[in-house]
Amino acid sequence: MNAAQRNPFPGGPGYRSVRKNFLGPRIRELRRSARPKVSQEDLAGRMAALGFTIDRSAISRIENQERAITDIEFIAIAQCLRIPAGDLLATPYVYHFVPGAGARVAEEPNSG
Repeated sequence: MNAAQRNPFPGGPGYRSVRKNFLGPRIRELRRSARPKVSQEDLAGRMAALGFTIDRSAISRIENQERAITDIEFIAIAQCLRIPAGDLLATPYVYHFVPGAGARVAEEPNSG
């Protein structure tokens, strides 16, 4: 777990001012847990086979929450990982949106 995942609040170590998606860490988790493992390059290749212009660096930016993901890409990534799209939405985090401040992680698993 990196510093931004441990303390995503303003002023904390590793705070990122803008998260462009919430699915990135879950995509990384499911990609790495696939058997056999799916590399970012493999995922980009599978996306290309479906007609998406997306490279390994774009996958990395999505996983690091530095690039937004469209709903169409969301469905295609699930298909490429051979999982139900709903599995990408299953996350242990609870997000709250704060007016003017964007989204913040309110609770993390095992944070007690």
